[in-house]
Amino acid sequence: MYADPGEKTRGAESSLDRSDRLPWRPDTAPAFCASWPGVRQCAPAGRVTKLVLDALNLTGSLTVALLAPLAELRVLSLKSNALTGLITEALPRALPNLKLLYLADNRLQGCVPATLAMLHQATVIVLSGNRLTGQISPSLAALRRLTSLLLDRNLLTGVVPLLAQRTLRALNVSANRLSGEIPRSLAARFNASSFLPNLGPSTISCRTGHGSRPSSLLL
Repeated sequence: MYADPGEKTRGAESSLDRSDRLPWRPDTAPAFCASWPGVRQCAPAGRVTKLVLDALNLTGSLTVALLAPLAELRVLSLKSNALTGLITEALPRALPNLKLLYLADNRLQGCVPATLAMLHQATVIVLSGNRLTGQISPSLAALRRLTSLLLDRNLLTGVVPLLAQRTLRALNVSANRLSGEIPRSLAARFNASSFLPNLGPSTISCRTGHGSRPSSLLL
């Protein structure tokens, strides 16, 4: 049976909003695009396309069951909450139209899924300030529309992959545990604060004489 858009959005609210900060009620569902806090934009058919729920002390995990009913989302922002668990590898399948993803300053763990490369429409991915581990997947270079990738303040290890897309304007992988060489093309385009400090093995903070860009390409 078809579930109305308000019912689908309430499903997400009931899973994450344990402190009842969001007054989403069935009696207001007909006007939810205009009046429900956090629902910023809807498609003509009433499907939610922009959901912004920042700093609401939301808890729980971003599961496939939670995300799948929101398949029309273009923008998802859940910054500065208390979300836990993994970033599901199935996120691109659940939200195939997603363009902007903001999950900064939560308590998310596990790796940055390589499957994020399947978010073909993505322009912004912000995962700063979590507890993410593992390596940064080279597959993210497949995101040809990506303009911003912020992964700073996590526990990531390994090397910085070559992200060759010319669309990339903002990159930050600082405050992790990365090591090794910074790809020359990235070192030429972004200043040292995009990469340093890092606390991986053999960490070296080398800069140019002007102190603006890494010179030896070693973290």
